[in-house]
Amino acid sequence: MNPKEGAADLEASQKKNTMCSVLHMSLDLIEERLLASSPELYLGNLGPLEEYQVFAYLTHTQLKFIVLFSMELPSGQIPRPQVWKKSDMKFFFQHLHELYMKLLSNPFIKLGEPLLGGTTNSSFQHQLDQLISFGKP
Repeated sequence: MNPKEGAADLEASQKKNTMCSVLHMSLDLIEERLLASSPELYLGNLGPLEEYQVFAYLTHTQLKFIVLFSMELPSGQIPRPQVWKKSDMKFFFQHLHELYMKLLSNPFIKLGEPLLGGTTNSSFQHQLDQLISFGKP
C-alpha cells in the first residue's frame, strides 16, 4: 500500500468517527432540549460540536433531522464567518420534512430500504439535491 493512500484512509476513517461522535452528541442535546421544554419543530443551532456546526429539526412523530456543516477549510483558504439565518434553516427543514412525507406517501416505496438510490426514489433524490443546492452561489 502506498503511504499516501494509507494516510488518506486513516484521515477518512478519523473523519467518519468524528462525524458519528458528533451525531451521537447531537442526539443527546436534542433529548436534553425535549426534557427542558415543550419543543418547537425547529430546534435550531445545537452549537458547534468538534469541527461541525449542528442544526436539528423534530417532527411530530419524533423523527429527528440533523444537519452538520463542516467548519473545516481546505488548506490555503481564508477563514470567513459562516452565517446561517434561522429563517433559512427553518425553511430548509420544513421543505425536507415535506419531501420526506411525500416519499412515505408513495405506495411503491419499499419500507426498510435506503431512501436514496433506486428508481422509485429518483424524484425524491432530485428534489433533495435541489433543496441542498438552495442558497449556494
